[in-house]
Amino acid sequence: MKKILFITTALLFSASAANAQFAGGFEGPSAVKNATTVENALQQRDDTKVMLKGNIVNSLGDEKYTFKDSTGEVVVEIDDDEWNGLKVTPENTVEIFGEVDKEWNKPTKIDVDNLKVK
Repeated sequence: MKKILFITTALLFSASAANAQFAGGFEGPSAVKNATTVENALQQRDDTKVMLKGNIVNSLGDEKYTFKDSTGEVVVEIDDDEWNGLKVTPENTVEIFGEVDKEWNKPTKIDVDNLKVK
């Protein structure tokens, strides 16, 4: 009986330790600083990591959308697989995480890596 209790306890401890491994994430310095505004993001260099908080106000087609905050608007590109089943309306405040995409002959846009509804 003691062996069964010991084995059960060991298995439970192992399972909870394994779950604890996947429960958290990194806490510390990040390439993405505090929330960036659209105005600030448009002044950054190509490939700069940004986090914007605001609203997606309309679809432009071809995975491109207009994103707006209190400082302005920018086109964001959100690949279909980045939506992860989220339904977003212009009334929803969202946080988008991505990087500045500058091309010499096109307006600056933000390539979105992740988004969440706030």
